[in-house]
Amino acid sequence: MYFCFLLFNCSAKLTMKILFDYQAFYIQDAGGVSNSFVQLMRHLPSSTEVKLAMRESDNVHLQGQSFAQDVRPASCPPLSAQGRFV
Repeated sequence: MYFCFLLFNCSAKLTMKILFDYQAFYIQDAGGVSNSFVQLMRHLPSSTEVKLAMRESDNVHLQGQSFAQDVRPASCPPLSAQGRFV
């Protein structure tokens, strides 16, 4: 950081932006890699901006997390044995 200050006078706070896609959270409702991603997101520095590329998910690890406030539970009705909506 000292080197940066000497060359560029970095007085502005740098923010890292990270976008996580939906795939791990779509495949799993709990456990595995989705849990690892949530733990990683929780322990990132506060200067990091975390975004999730999804609007709906039933993943239990996302529930109640500040970075997942815009993610709502999936609202797709169950399918019958014939593949029709019940």
